[in-house]
Amino acid sequence: MKSGPFIAGTAAALLVVTPQLARATDPIVSLGARVGYGVPMGGLLGNGPGTSHIPLDDVFSGIIPMGLDLEYWVNRNVAIGAYSDFGAVRIRNGGTAGDLQMGAMMHYHASPNETVDPWVGIGSGYEVLWSYFGGYPARTHGWQFLTLLVGADYAASQRFGFGPFASCSFGRFTYQNGEAGLGTIKTPVMHEWLVFGVHGTYGFGNC
Repeated sequence: MKSGPFIAGTAAALLVVTPQLARATDPIVSLGARVGYGVPMGGLLGNGPGTSHIPLDDVFSGIIPMGLDLEYWVNRNVAIGAYSDFGAVRIRNGGTAGDLQMGAMMHYHASPNETVDPWVGIGSGYEVLWSYFGGYPARTHGWQFLTLLVGADYAASQRFGFGPFASCSFGRFTYQNGEAGLGTIKTPVMHEWLVFGVHGTYGFGNC
């Protein structure tokens, strides 16, 4: 019996069917988690018109953020959703501090059905930074205008992927709560958090 045409036909059928099986495993909703280490840049707040600002890294030396995100996949490449990050902030002169960031985001995945999937993201939200040092509690907050992300996921299974990421967020504190109550920061300045870490995603459902 001539097996050559049969083998060739079977191989061709597999080549056709395999992409269809890959598409069938695309998630509808995904849950992500991440952890990393970040450094502060920019200013905490201004000293007044015509004066220099207080650098954020003069007060804080770093942040260890842990976050969750929930996304809906519009198609196999684009996902939109919400995120929430909480970070333990290191104060240079002792004390305790934490940073909460929440907002909306969008991710674009270049190769969602490949073993390695590079992706980029963009987000925007609100940030609250609270601290307690020197015997005085304080809470500073404002809009986080833009967060840029880049990373790559390794497909450990059809539903789970993980890999490295980097992000940089741009925000400005405009309100401060302290011993004197709530007040508007008269000279707000831009600040940034540059973060490197690991991100994992688990997908639910099939498109």
